[in-house]
Amino acid sequence: MSCSSVCVAKSVVWCGVLALLPASAAPSSAQAPGAEPATVADLLTRFSQVKGLRARYVEEKKIALLKMPLRSEGTVAFAAPGLLVRRAEKPEPATLLLDGDVLWVSDASGKRRIDLGESAVVKHFVLTFVNVLRGDRAALERAYVLVFTPAAAGWRLELTPKAEELRKFVARAVLEGRGSTVDRMTLTEDNGDVTVMQFSAVDADVRFDANERARVFKLDAPPGTGR
Repeated sequence: MSCSSVCVAKSVVWCGVLALLPASAAPSSAQAPGAEPATVADLLTRFSQVKGLRARYVEEKKIALLKMPLRSEGTVAFAAPGLLVRRAEKPEPATLLLDGDVLWVSDASGKRRIDLGESAVVKHFVLTFVNVLRGDRAALERAYVLVFTPAAAGWRLELTPKAEELRKFVARAVLEGRGSTVDRMTLTEDNGDVTVMQFSAVDADVRFDANERARVFKLDAPPGTGR
């Protein structure tokens, strides 16, 4: 997989991961509405309850060689078990559509398909965070060291890869939030680059019917082509 393909995969996966963490999932029966999760198990249970989602996102990537961070914004949508679409509006239109092991991209350079199965590390990275959404703690702990810190005013979940080859792909991820809401995610790469993502207008109680799936989860025509 090329460097550009890896970068695209990282972008869509991390955008999807934060978007899919529900902002309004129902609390478990053992918790009062609005209560903070007391354990990582409580948190993963909440995450696993989302079936469909729409949200707006803002992403800022801080690169050591650049004075100003790279910023993008747009919308995301998710439908269980594994459909994700991200439509960038700024700085230029682009569509990323993730369907299982295949990532489709449509941007100013045209349309292309990226098979995540061509890179074991990238595929493992993607599937690991699918396990976050499934609430599969055992699978997560096989690949990551999980450190969960609860607090009265919120919580923090840090994931550090165990395997050296995965640490070359992502050094650390930190999710911070309150209740069932993720307020902020910080991804630190092995080269020191940092990506910060935040979401707003999150609707985590969406049920897409067949017609809506076909309309929402499609690859848009490249900008300026009209096709």
